[in-house]
Amino acid sequence: MGKLIKFLALVALAATLAAGGSYAGAYFAQGKITGVEDPLGKRTVKLHWQGYDSLPGKPKVWVFRYSGGKVPGITSATIIVSLSGKLIATKPRDLHDRIDRWRESKQSAD
Repeated sequence: MGKLIKFLALVALAATLAAGGSYAGAYFAQGKITGVEDPLGKRTVKLHWQGYDSLPGKPKVWVFRYSGGKVPGITSATIIVSLSGKLIATKPRDLHDRIDRWRESKQSAD
């Protein structure tokens, strides 16, 4: 019985480390777009373990949703990242360009 408990504890630890590493990779991938100041507003994060219906093949992904940000013309945004930390899609599609333009206009105004 003691060996079973040790085994289950090790499996739980490995699963926790894998999930944490996956989240960290996804967080850094979306951070390349949003940056430190997070101009897109309130963020919610969800792991779609059963697959994301809106993408072909229903891949397992992390979905970062934002609402109420500072960037003009963007009321809500979604960043979809694979479990390995690869950026899959953004909504709107030109999200990165819009944020870059907003940052440039903000810097030139300062």
